[in-house]
Amino acid sequence: MRKTRKNTIAVLFVLFVAIQNLNAQTSTLNFRSTDPKLDSIFNWAKKQALNYAFDGDQVGLWYEAALPGREAFCMRDVSHHAEGAHYLGLSAYTKNMLIKFAGSISEERDWCGLWEINKEGIVPRVNYINDEAFWYNLPANYDLLDCSNRMFILSGDRDYYLDSTLTAFYEKTVGDYTNAWQLALDQILTRNRIVNQSRKTEENERLLMARGIPGYDESDHGYNIAFDLVVIQYAAYKAYANLLELNGKFTEAKRCREIAGNVMEFIETSWWDVETASFYSHHHPDGFVDKSSDWPLIYWTDYDNTNRIDAIRKDILKNLPNKDNQQIEAQTYLPSTLYKLREDKAAYNQLEALFRNRRREYPETSFSIVASMVSGLMGLEVIPFAPSGSFKNGGYVSHVFKSLSHLPENVAWAKVENVPLRGREINLEHKGSNSTQLSNVKGPSLIWKAYFLGDHEKLFVNGIGMKAESEEISHGQILSYVSVNVGAGQTVKVEVGK
Repeated sequence: MRKTRKNTIAVLFVLFVAIQNLNAQTSTLNFRSTDPKLDSIFNWAKKQALNYAFDGDQVGLWYEAALPGREAFCMRDVSHHAEGAHYLGLSAYTKNMLIKFAGSISEERDWCGLWEINKEGIVPRVNYINDEAFWYNLPANYDLLDCSNRMFILSGDRDYYLDSTLTAFYEKTVGDYTNAWQLALDQILTRNRIVNQSRKTEENERLLMARGIPGYDESDHGYNIAFDLVVIQYAAYKAYANLLELNGKFTEAKRCREIAGNVMEFIETSWWDVETASFYSHHHPDGFVDKSSDWPLIYWTDYDNTNRIDAIRKDILKNLPNKDNQQIEAQTYLPSTLYKLREDKAAYNQLEALFRNRRREYPETSFSIVASMVSGLMGLEVIPFAPSGSFKNGGYVSHVFKSLSHLPENVAWAKVENVPLRGREINLEHKGSNSTQLSNVKGPSLIWKAYFLGDHEKLFVNGIGMKAESEEISHGQILSYVSVNVGAGQTVKVEVGK
């Protein structure tokens, strides 16, 4: 009898696993290399992320982007998941969730959206009592706006600048939302920590004090503005300028870029601590507090102040987590940040650390690893040109594709396959740092800028020498590149030497 029961349990378990696998989404994205560790990290991240994607629920297409077990998605997490989700073929899932968030803003909540939405399409009660008492981190609106622009860049999906729900959200975010929460530059340092507060009761006290947290840091309860908020605000204004131009609103876009410039000037002049050669992390009512928090500026922007970049790099490297980090949410941003700084070995180590972390099932981990390996390790990016600049910089095209190897010395070659970008499927293979091959597997022809570290007079395209262009990047290094056309179904190899 006992043996029969054990057999029954075993059969039920196998059926359960089979059903779970049947329900899991699939993706053709693939990664291979000479490094078994990298292959294991990618394969785990891909499988884990796809297991978090669902359809058939009331909310529509969605993936988990919140604390495990919530069966929900959060504004900050979705904004960070989105890039990895795109590479996995989940762009429709991301768009559905972004539109759900954008459509949830209301004047009664001072133009905040819902911080979390669950699979039933409603807000979890743990984060919401009523419109006067709910959890909300104020960078979220700006983060969502910036994310929408990034998703347009990767996908070319015109809904990101035409959908009425999204465009209304963008307009409210840079206008009414910014004013309601006193986030314009003439108020941002003198505002109270929590504004728009109503009467405190025993029932609503916890959420009342979380209604408009002025940063993503939830451990420090004294600051009135955090560095990450102003950085993401800058990114949002730049993003909105691009989306406005796509809609032909050039005057509004110009004004938006001017505001973005003012925000960056504010960051550079007010937030830089000369003594520590780093940016302050928080501002309290009695002044700035130095906790050395430079990484948000690198992650969310293309910061290019050559006079400060070396100090920023040193500060970020000095403060990297060196053990099993329980604040895995912040750590998931680090590989991409380090790849942008060309700190390739440190980025590789952070990928390993995330893979080993006891909290690696947190959904953000797997999605961010996929993103870091495609656009970071492999350096595959879409470089957009706004309509006003495409004639001058883009050869009359709206975007080009860029590659730059970030393989560490111990990896002889690596290849990523079936990357969905702008209606195409792309394969990219690096052999060390001196040879790269791109295949335009599916979709229309494209312009590829193949970058290599170093100042090279010429690069070899399918074995034929071609004059190289060079540019100095903000990290004190010279890059050389050639621009080549890659037709539909075509493969092109570019090398430093024959």
